[in-house]
Amino acid sequence: MTVAAGLLLEDLEKSCPGPGGSPAVKVLDKIRFTARAGSITGIVGLNGCGKTTLLRIIAGLEPADAGRIRLEGEGAGGIGMVFQEVALLPWRTVRRNISLGLELNGTPEARRGRIVEGFLSVFGLEENADQYPRELSGGTRQKTAIARALAPGPGVVLMDEPFSALDAQTRDGMQKFLLRVWTERRDTILFVTHNIEEAVYMSDQVVIITPKPARVAAVIPVPLPRPRDKTGPECNLLRREIFSILHKPGASPRME
Repeated sequence: MTVAAGLLLEDLEKSCPGPGGSPAVKVLDKIRFTARAGSITGIVGLNGCGKTTLLRIIAGLEPADAGRIRLEGEGAGGIGMVFQEVALLPWRTVRRNISLGLELNGTPEARRGRIVEGFLSVFGLEENADQYPRELSGGTRQKTAIARALAPGPGVVLMDEPFSALDAQTRDGMQKFLLRVWTERRDTILFVTHNIEEAVYMSDQVVIITPKPARVAAVIPVPLPRPRDKTGPECNLLRREIFSILHKPGASPRME
């Protein structure tokens, strides 16, 4: 099992060229927060505020203009990512999609096979192992994508609205499924979502991002035991607090 890493973001900044040669547009402005090892951090913000850009910078898919990202702990060896669009390779079976990261990092074949078989079992994908993505349901495709991200043993896992394309019933099932897997593994997860209910249900803390330029408006701890009642008074109180901050950009930040 991978030892999860803590993640520290220190004053990340990012600008993009303006349209038609106009001045650069600032996307991220001094983004700073900490995700402790083995926790789930939900990130919420309005459409277009820069949440996906933030994840791409953390993942190393594009550079920041300023600031620093630090992984801390024994598991500080890498970052995995689950995209909003399920990016499974269509010519690979479920088994071989899960194996991809292990192949890329040079894991020996025998050990790679044991790891993949373990994920097929834990994720309930044994019957789907030799199927191709086109043959799978949406929930099964997303399970495969999550297994692929976790298989190489990253210290931190980034998820960009992984359940947004699923119907409500499947989404609810996938939330519970991911929490069961997380309870066993205790990966460090950063989870972007537009759904405040989902953020409160899933997370140990919720980071609220303002519209562009994106700043951290607040970091709200979620000190509720699991399993949680989505419609219970404690969750409803936190949802109202997050909603009020989300729709009042520029309010005084509350940091843990």
